Amino acid sequence: VLVMTRDITERRGYERRIQHMAYHDTLTGLWNRNALSSALASVLLDLDRSESSPKPKTAALLYLDLDKFKRINDTLGHAIGDDLLKVVAERIGGALRPTDLVTRAETQVDDPLARVGGDEFCVILTTIDNPMDAGRVAARIVEIVGAPIELEGHELVVTPSIGIALMPQDGHDPDTLLKHADRAMYVAKEGGRNRVC
Repeated sequence: VLVMTRDITERRGYERRIQHMAYHDTLTGLWNRNALSSALASVLLDLDRSESSPKPKTAALLYLDLDKFKRINDTLGHAIGDDLLKVVAERIGGALRPTDLVTRAETQVDDPLARVGGDEFCVILTTIDNPMDAGRVAARIVEIVGAPIELEGHELVVTPSIGIALMPQDGHDPDTLLKHADRAMYVAKEGGRNRVC
C-alpha cells in the first residue's frame, strides 16, 4: 500500500484571502460593489418569494455620500482622508442596531454596509415595516456621522447626504436599485446636503 499526503493548509489560506479580496474593500474591510450586488440579488429573491404571502416584505437600500469630502482630501492629504473614511465606516456600523437587519453576501459573513466608491457607502435594510423605518435609520446615520472627528490634531466635521431606494418598489435588479438610490442621494445633495431623500 502506498499512501501519499499533501498539506494544503497554505493553499487554503491563499484561497480565503483571494475570496476576501474579491468581496471586500481594501481600505475599510467592508463589502465592495461585487458583494453588495450579490447581497441585493439575494434580498430581491427573498422579496419575490414573499410577494404571494399575506404580508409581503419590504427592504431598503441606503446610498450615502460624504459632503465636500474632496476638500478634506485636497487640503489635508489622502492619508487623513483615508483615516476619515475608516472612522466614518465605523460610525455607520455603530449607528445600525441589531434590529436593522442586514443580509449576507457570498462571503457568508454578516456585514451591515459596503463601500462602493471613494466616499460612497451603502446599507441594506432587509426587513422594514414601512418606508419611514428606512428614513429613521438614515436620520440616525446622519446624526452620528456628523459629529466632530479628531484626526492628527484636526477637528473635522463631515456630513452625509443619503438617498433611499425601496425594494422591490424602486427596482427588481441590483443595478436599477443602485441607480435609483444614487439619484435620490444627488437630490439630497442638491437640496442642501446633510439630508435624506
